[in-house]
Amino acid sequence: MIDPELDYQLMKVCKHMIRRFCTESEGKNVLQCLKQNKNSELMDPKCKQMITKRQITQNTDYRLNPVLRKACKADIPKFCHSVLSKATVDRELEGQVISCLKLKYADQRLSPDCEDQIRIILQESALDYRLDPQLQIHCIHEISSLCPEEAAAQEQTGQVEECLKINLLKIKQEACKKVNVTLIKAS
Repeated sequence: MIDPELDYQLMKVCKHMIRRFCTESEGKNVLQCLKQNKNSELMDPKCKQMITKRQITQNTDYRLNPVLRKACKADIPKFCHSVLSKATVDRELEGQVISCLKLKYADQRLSPDCEDQIRIILQESALDYRLDPQLQIHCIHEISSLCPEEAAAQEQTGQVEECLKINLLKIKQEACKKVNVTLIKAS
């Protein structure tokens, strides 16, 4: 996952898009380049789908996102020690570190580089709820009961997040309410 050159599926599916958008990018920066061009009208839908899959994976565990890891190398141990102390090498963190960083972003306590990366993650996940593992974990029932049409939409443009915000008072699960309040604070 860290080296896109070893990600045969990404390289195969996005071959033409890499040629179109990322000819200047080094191997390790190809995914980052593709992410930056993901919403271009010229982006191939299959490649866009593959990029989204990789983003979901990276947002599940910050250790799989080398750009975020580098930008937040001082912030993560400083602010997210409690999450890290419970982590094991063989288990994904389910987006807990990124959630922790989002809270600190809302409080304006992150370093500039880390803040930039969290801002990008917030912008991306504001358009596609699947990029927020904590939202998916804690709000799965609310999404299926309050926002089924929005979740079923082929193109995700933030409609699930908006639906959850509109229905905030109908949300019964405390953890889901908390995730939504954090999203509202950060936006």
